[in-house]
Amino acid sequence: MVQTVAMAGRSVVTFLFTDIEGSTRLWEDHPGAMEVALARHDGLMRRAIEDSGGVVFKTVGDAFCAVFAATSDCLGAAKPRRARHRPSVARSHGAPNTLQRMPVKEGPVPPFPPGADPDEYDRLRRRVLWKMPSGLYVVGSTDKAQRRNAMTLNWATQVSFDPKWIGIGVERAAFTHELIEAGGVFSLCMIDREDRAIVRKFTKPVEVDLEAHTLNGFAYLDGSATGAPVLAQSIAYVECEVRQPVAVGDHTLFLGEVVNVAFLKDEETEVLRMEDTRMNYGG
Repeated sequence: MVQTVAMAGRSVVTFLFTDIEGSTRLWEDHPGAMEVALARHDGLMRRAIEDSGGVVFKTVGDAFCAVFAATSDCLGAAKPRRARHRPSVARSHGAPNTLQRMPVKEGPVPPFPPGADPDEYDRLRRRVLWKMPSGLYVVGSTDKAQRRNAMTLNWATQVSFDPKWIGIGVERAAFTHELIEAGGVFSLCMIDREDRAIVRKFTKPVEVDLEAHTLNGFAYLDGSATGAPVLAQSIAYVECEVRQPVAVGDHTLFLGEVVNVAFLKDEETEVLRMEDTRMNYGG
């Protein structure tokens, strides 16, 4: 959003630009936990800026752009953030300033083969699991009220012919998980291979404009059978009603019955797969 800011007749102002170091990797490794962490970060950052007399004129993902009438006000907004965040920050696996609320485990996850070095085996296991082919989708969710979300997801598969069931694995800390639990529905959008940049737009919490019908600026439609949001530029989509949630470790496998499907592009359009990107989720 573009905003004109008047600073009481001053001709000199100070700009503050923030970013979360290493956030791209953290979003790829812990998307659900980052939703929780970013919501807290955004609240603290916005409060600090506004309490110091600044104006937030733009946000891009996890970055804030703000303007201040005085440099001292800008510094006053920035410096306390470090002090207030310090008790909640820890380092693990080389990830810079990872919030403690994130479910980062100390060391590799067992079991290990007899005689294997846990760290070396863990790296091998990740590489093997990453080789498993998978699609790359955008899953839409809603509480069937005002809240909606869209999230990049690759753990999806058909699990039954009769009835027609789809299973998706969603991290329990994710906002999408909360909405699917509340609404009991989800959509699964298949993405055009040429639109691969889109999936990175939905690894972070979305900005929803109900009036414009957009998610992070991308047009969506409400599924006719479930009300779950569907990206308008999807190749095709399925709408599902949850029939059975299954707790599996730190994720839930939502088993949903297909209640509606449609193509939005030519049926021969190539769909996006994980190997078409530099992303990894798994291991």
